[in-house]
Amino acid sequence: MRVITLNDDEALINYAKPIVAELRANKVRVDPDFSATPFKAKISNAEQLRVHTMLVIGGRDMEAGAVSVRLHHGGPQGAKPKGEVIADILAGNQRLQMLPPCLDNRVLVRYASPMPTLQEQFDDAMFDFSTGDYPTAIAKLKAVLAVDPAHFDAQLALGMAHYRLGEFQAAIAEGHKAEKMKPNEQLVHTNLSLFYMKAGDKKTAEHHGLQARISSWRQDAKAPAPAAENPDMQMAKPAAPPPLHAVKPPETFPDMPWKKKPAH
Repeated sequence: MRVITLNDDEALINYAKPIVAELRANKVRVDPDFSATPFKAKISNAEQLRVHTMLVIGGRDMEAGAVSVRLHHGGPQGAKPKGEVIADILAGNQRLQMLPPCLDNRVLVRYASPMPTLQEQFDDAMFDFSTGDYPTAIAKLKAVLAVDPAHFDAQLALGMAHYRLGEFQAAIAEGHKAEKMKPNEQLVHTNLSLFYMKAGDKKTAEHHGLQARISSWRQDAKAPAPAAENPDMQMAKPAAPPPLHAVKPPETFPDMPWKKKPAH
């Protein structure tokens, strides 16, 4: 959890400090950010660190005796009275104390807060993947697949995460699981071709490379043909000019009075 002030204004900081102190006194893990860093950068930093709950304090919040709540996956939740927000957090903290002590704070936050959807869990795993934290991404992707074994995108990403760690045999095994889900998917065979090539099996790599090309051809063949043009729209077009060879020259030409006639 993080308490964030809109800026480093002394009045905002004085309003925020008692909130932090009360939460800490009740054994809630909370970090303050009262710096002069631009507000958007503060939020971005908290999002990157996957801070689940942010209590944001601006001038209007202070005047109303409130705080604005923001969740990592849920976005802004609106402003609520300060006392109500603190009471909700402390009630959640009491529930946490009833859980097994082996769970660390990162896991406890999940119990205290609304459970993320499967899509949010997948997005969280892909964030770790994008930052190069492949072991964490693998653990989270496996958690997604434990809930939904048919989650194709998670299965495909799991193989690639193992590949990035240099675990080529694991990548191949996970890649074939994705192949069973969608045997004609081009990306499946592209990945398997890469995995086998790195594992030193050139023949199998070439086989999946060919399968990837075949899948690409199939997709091109299934692509819908351009829709026929509306005949009403065709009628609205101006008539095309006739071809030059179809224009018949006149047999006689009119007099041209501006030209002087030759004297006899």
